[in-house]
Amino acid sequence: MTTPRTPLVGREDALEALARALDDADGALRTALVEGEAGIGKTRLLSELAARRADVRVVEGRCVDDGAAYASIAGALRPIVAERDPEELRRITGAGYRALQGLFPQLADGDVGDSTAAQVNEAIALLLEDAARERPLMLAIEDLHWVDPASLGVIRALVRVPPAARILLIITARPEDVGRTDPVRGFLRELGRDRGATRIALDPLDRDDVRRLTTALSGRTPSPAELDRFVERSDGVPFYLEEVVALGDDARLPDGLRELLLVRYERLSADAQRVLRHMAVGGIRVRHELLIRVLDDAVADPDDALREAARERLIVLDGQVCAFRHALVGEAILGDVMPGELQLLHARYAEALEYGAGDEGQLAAIASHWDGARDAARAFPAWIEATRAARAAFAFASAAQHGERALALWDAVPDAERLARMSRIELTGRTASHLRNAGDAERALRLIDGARSHAPAGSLDAAHLLNGRGKTLSLLARPGAVEAYRGSLEILAELEPSREVQSLRASAMTSLAGRLMLIGQIAEACEVADQGAALAREIGNPLLESIAVNLAARSYGSLGRITDAYAGMERARALAEDHSGAMIRYWVNASDLAERTGDHERALAIAREGIAGARRRGIDRTSGVILASNAADPLIALGRWSEARSEIGGALALSPPSTYRSYLARAKASVLTWTGELDAATATLAAEDRTFTALAPIDQQSRLEVARVRADLALARTDAAAAWDASQEMFIAPGGAFDAAHVFPFAWTAARTIALARRTTVPGLDPQREMRRLRAHVAKFSWWPSASAWEPIIRAEDSDDAPAWAEAAVVADDPRLLSVVSPYVRIRHAEALLRAGERRASADALEEALTLARARGTGLLVDHAERLARESGFTPGRTRTGSSLTPREEQILALLTDGLTNREIAERLFISAKTVSVHVSAVLRKLGTANRTEAARIGTSSR
Repeated sequence: MTTPRTPLVGREDALEALARALDDADGALRTALVEGEAGIGKTRLLSELAARRADVRVVEGRCVDDGAAYASIAGALRPIVAERDPEELRRITGAGYRALQGLFPQLADGDVGDSTAAQVNEAIALLLEDAARERPLMLAIEDLHWVDPASLGVIRALVRVPPAARILLIITARPEDVGRTDPVRGFLRELGRDRGATRIALDPLDRDDVRRLTTALSGRTPSPAELDRFVERSDGVPFYLEEVVALGDDARLPDGLRELLLVRYERLSADAQRVLRHMAVGGIRVRHELLIRVLDDAVADPDDALREAARERLIVLDGQVCAFRHALVGEAILGDVMPGELQLLHARYAEALEYGAGDEGQLAAIASHWDGARDAARAFPAWIEATRAARAAFAFASAAQHGERALALWDAVPDAERLARMSRIELTGRTASHLRNAGDAERALRLIDGARSHAPAGSLDAAHLLNGRGKTLSLLARPGAVEAYRGSLEILAELEPSREVQSLRASAMTSLAGRLMLIGQIAEACEVADQGAALAREIGNPLLESIAVNLAARSYGSLGRITDAYAGMERARALAEDHSGAMIRYWVNASDLAERTGDHERALAIAREGIAGARRRGIDRTSGVILASNAADPLIALGRWSEARSEIGGALALSPPSTYRSYLARAKASVLTWTGELDAATATLAAEDRTFTALAPIDQQSRLEVARVRADLALARTDAAAAWDASQEMFIAPGGAFDAAHVFPFAWTAARTIALARRTTVPGLDPQREMRRLRAHVAKFSWWPSASAWEPIIRAEDSDDAPAWAEAAVVADDPRLLSVVSPYVRIRHAEALLRAGERRASADALEEALTLARARGTGLLVDHAERLARESGFTPGRTRTGSSLTPREEQILALLTDGLTNREIAERLFISAKTVSVHVSAVLRKLGTANRTEAARIGTSSR
């Protein structure tokens, strides 16, 4: 960043705000947006900040309007990369090193692999964190209104998932130059909603500031008449004011601002003007070598002409680069180029770039210049090559933009299919895929739907488009994906089974199986996934086979075929061969399978293995978020609330997409409900209500789990009507299909709701009839592995007597159940015993419930148990004459005295080792002993 040459006037508040933001960037990236019209002093403000803060390293990236992928980001990172050798870069970025090669071809080692845009973002974040390790870093991205899509994607990722380092990201932009549909406008709106971002709008200088700046520039105070003229001609824009002052008190100066900028230009020699016109067509900054090639013999001494322009302060000669002193100067001169000359110069630039003058990676610039030359026949193949190059660099947003430019030229180019080496539909499909990967599924859907009229009915092209439509609708979480996949498969079934047809069939089958699984059509999902796996194996595609086998295994689990499910998952893992996408699928679905079948510890272990794997692959801030949700669910089931909060909070801090955010919000609301933070739980659910509603028709798991949390929250507030309303979701099965894994936990919630309704009045709810309906529904799923543990608890809610609750207490510690079940059942047992007049036994059960609820931090049940104790006149902690131990604790002490381990005690009493551990801790605390040996000694003496 250049040292300031003019004084900074009228920007003291803005400078102070930026300095504060820089100081606040302590441990995590902060963002500052500086907005204002051209010439208002955005760059000047940044230069002043850099000059005053010698303790801060400054790196700068300028956005340029030539479409080159990663132009601004690569420019900013270039000095950081240059300081580090490849081995050090590998150490810093890990798996992301391969992705970094897309930005810096000099790092290429021939093995780019299967990197993604997410890994590019992660690698850049890690590189910035390392660069800011020794001193704070100021990352300046100038002229965002010209940003290329790939750079915008990186900038958005840095803002949403800030690197953990002392970094201030300063972005400058001209809002008036951003179109209504430009993605930059959406990003600027996001920044406007970000409370952590500093937003500075630079206004024109007021009259007093114009006087101060004029005095500083000219060395004298202007007269009132002169000041009036300076204010009028500059409009308070500092750059224009500098021009007015520099040109002197000339009454003949033009009134228009653009014309004002051309005054210096028009004073140049004819050769110097010609050089600057050539330069303006190339952009704000042009490499000297490229400019000389474009000029050819147009002027006798181009270097002399450049020096003349530099003396007039129109351009700056910076090493091997010629740059206009301000973008406004270049824009004004470009506007002076006649149309015919403009087309000719664009063609000269394109030819010069094709012959190697200029930077690496200028394919987009070549295509853009051929567009400017109105030469569609040469622009079209150039856009095709630019698309391929951007895709190879994982710049999906730029690849999509280039692909759309090529599609726009398709009809203007003879033999376009030969030049593109693909059909129009294939190019459309690839462009839509790039848009999906760039996160713009809405645009991808419009592109696909617009192309369907070009595809003959029943053709392979039509099948491709339907398959792409299904993928896009799935990504948007909208209905219609299943129908799109079925339509694609119907067409493919009628075509000759070529390799391309069979590959697309296998892909469509696998995708269809995934959607069927989500909406609860489990049996068909199994069948379709098996077919897809067999076809993938036949055509020799192990990665696709891995995904299909994975989906089949996950569906087997929902049908209760647990052995087949786990075997299938391990086969899917073996087929994945460490491929990132397939392995993420494995970790997500394998952990989900374990959780749904009640193996909470196994689910947690797989999810955490996946989180570590995502971190190794440089995608922990993206795919790792999904796995964080999968880790949270078993932690909730195990009652490990603080760990669940940590996983959920960390994942939400990464600003995940709305679908994944809703999964995390549902888990967070569950934690808040059971820990007794009911208002916070209500607010958490309300914030995601729109996403919950959108997902409900296409994701049965999300619909049922959200409804269960809503019902649990209503029960916590003793609102039986609201709880029953939410519970109705468990009886709704689109297409008549239920996923058995959700039946029993939800049935327990519904049974508790009916039990509460017996004690209150809920209009239209007949508790006896609804309990019969519920039990009949549950009976259909008696084959489910954990049914034997859940059924006695649901029966106890129905009969609500002491014997039934005693039977429920026997199974309440089954490790497949939720941790909250055990203390809840003991509270209900205590209530039933109290009604039966068995106060001592009731007190014992209540004491045990309190011990478990407190040990697990289940605030909702602690409150319930303590309320019951107060109402019953019990004093927790002293429930039996002469002993502070509950009957269960006395059993534990006796077995501990016999020398049994926790696991052996668990097997003897048919409870979990975790529950035994809780009881042992309570025994040691009540007896005042430090260890098991001392407790056993007391147990022996009391026999």
